[in-house]
Amino acid sequence: MDALKDFLTDAALDHGKLMAFLTDPQSAIRAAHLSAEDERVLQTGNPETIYARLQGGDGRLASSAHGMANPVYPIGIYVSEAEAG
Repeated sequence: MDALKDFLTDAALDHGKLMAFLTDPQSAIRAAHLSAEDERVLQTGNPETIYARLQGGDGRLASSAHGMANPVYPIGIYVSEAEAG
C-alpha cells in the first residue's frame, strides 16, 4: 500500500512520471512494482476505490458502491502556455 501511495505522489509531483502513466499505464504500473492488489485497485480508475485502498481497505467496497465494477472517470490535465512551450 505504501508503494501505491508513493506511485500516486510521484505522478502528482513529477510531470514526466504522470505523462509516462498516461501514455502507457501498464508499463508505468509494472515499473512501480506495485502489489497485485494495488495494481487491481489502480486499474479500476475509481477514485473512491483508490482512496479506500490508501486508507487500508481492499478497495472492493467502493468499487461496488455504485453498482459498477469498473466505472470510468475522465482525467483532466491542464497545461499553461508557459509549460507547453
